Amino acid sequence: MLNLAAVNYRKDIPEFSGDLDDNTTFEEWLKKANRVGTEAGWTDDQKLKFFQSKLIRAAASYNNSLGQNNKANLNVWTTAMEAGFNDATIQDMRKAELSKIEQKFNERIRE
Repeated sequence: MLNLAAVNYRKDIPEFSGDLDDNTTFEEWLKKANRVGTEAGWTDDQKLKFFQSKLIRAAASYNNSLGQNNKANLNVWTTAMEAGFNDATIQDMRKAELSKIEQKFNERIRE
């Protein structure tokens, strides 16, 4: 049974579209969503339900295309979603963004 506090935390999870023009990767979104879920004290089943409710457009379509086996638990679903959103196109986009980064004068290099 869900309590009201758990449901109220759901609004703190940002929506994830999965579109190429979206500046948020699935990994970044998942970190934010997990932080909210942990703070709320959700079980993995609750996280799975609430996380899926925050998917829109391409991400929602991809989620809907997954079979029930891929939605069986949070770990399996996360793996399936990461596989879908870590394709070569996204990796190429990330490489292009990284190639534009330059160290500024007097900027420290972080480990």
